Amino acid sequence: MKLSQVAVKMILVMGASSAVMSVICAVYYRSAAFLPFAAGVFAAAGLNALKVILLDLAVTKAANMDHKDSAANYMRGQYFVRFLLSAVILYFAVTTSFISLWGLAAGLSTMYISGFSMKFLHKEVG
Repeated sequence: MKLSQVAVKMILVMGASSAVMSVICAVYYRSAAFLPFAAGVFAAAGLNALKVILLDLAVTKAANMDHKDSAANYMRGQYFVRFLLSAVILYFAVTTSFISLWGLAAGLSTMYISGFSMKFLHKEVG
């Protein structure tokens, strides 16, 4: 599986931003009480990394399809799968006590942080 440079950079930015969020939370709490928040951040960042990988693979596959309608339907299906993955992790965070919902919300923002950072980190050649 070969990922694009953009996907790899996005995953690296997600990892870095989730680490920064966890360190800030650890400094704020100054005890082991930050662990549920950090678990939520890393669970959501891991989910976001999986969603970026799935999106990269889906775009590559859809770009190589012959028919425009089948590519559009394939992308809609892939979007629904990624949406369901987000719903599952949110349900898991709500029903368990060792993952903070606030940490999960902060971790879900790593996708947007990495998307916005690609404007500055990814330069097209040519």
